Amino acid sequence: MKRAFEVRAATRADIPTIIDFQLSMARETEGLDLDVDKVTAGVEGPFADPSLARYYVASSSSSSAVAGSPSDCGGLTSPTNDDHVVAGMLMVTFEWDEEHDGLFYWIQSVYTRPAYRGVGVFKQLYAFVASEVGNNADALGIKLYAHHDNERAVRTYERLGLRVYEGAQMWKWMKGRY
Repeated sequence: MKRAFEVRAATRADIPTIIDFQLSMARETEGLDLDVDKVTAGVEGPFADPSLARYYVASSSSSSAVAGSPSDCGGLTSPTNDDHVVAGMLMVTFEWDEEHDGLFYWIQSVYTRPAYRGVGVFKQLYAFVASEVGNNADALGIKLYAHHDNERAVRTYERLGLRVYEGAQMWKWMKGRY
């Protein structure tokens, strides 16, 4: 059953939940236990300097929780207030494209609380970001990437009209790591 969620820009009050989501995402998708202090600093960065990124959250009234009580959030931090549970989030960073003289919004760090998966959380977060792109004269579109074995995410992205860009692979180098 699809549900309506309130999608909004995250606030500092959402930082503990975003940190928990980041830690959970790393465990679930890559089997990693990240350094909490590093993740905390990383999440706080865009709140101090919004040019780095923006976080968006989708929340649901606790009275209409999908499964369990509002405090039953898959082991994650309780909601930031008594009335709403943050069901999911994503982060947007920006890439300037000189060939087309505009910005791409990169969707990253997508996470949905396990109890809220499959009920339209990402779809509504995506629609919110797509609306922002549509309202920004400098914006060209949206990019995102998924782990190749994340079939559920790939199917979701395809249903939303996103297409694989066959002409590219993602490459990465991290100072002191590779």
